[in-house]
Amino acid sequence: MKRILIVEDEEMVRELTKSFAEKIGYQVIEAFNGQDGLQKFDQDNNFDLILVDILMPVMDGVKFIIKVRQKYSGPIIVMSAHTGKYTGEDITKAGANYFLPKPFRFENFESAVNSVLDKFK
Repeated sequence: MKRILIVEDEEMVRELTKSFAEKIGYQVIEAFNGQDGLQKFDQDNNFDLILVDILMPVMDGVKFIIKVRQKYSGPIIVMSAHTGKYTGEDITKAGANYFLPKPFRFENFESAVNSVLDKFK
């Protein structure tokens, strides 16, 4: 089964994203901020895909991506409604492969996941 790490501080969004991922056949590991995401990643970095929010407490998504990119070359999708102080260029330079604007529907989620995974085959 394919595995996905979802790093999102808003519980409702995290749960919805988890249900979308499970609907398309992923086993989901959840993290509630970038620091928690790094801890989960370090415990087991065998992920087919990482989804990460940008604006989170403790460690934001860009800092998470920079750190995880030192050990992970797979696809990373940023999902965010606001990027705060970061530009799209900052997010891309950090190592994100795709930007999925929130809010999103299942169809948008599935399309983003398939598009990114096709590029990594």
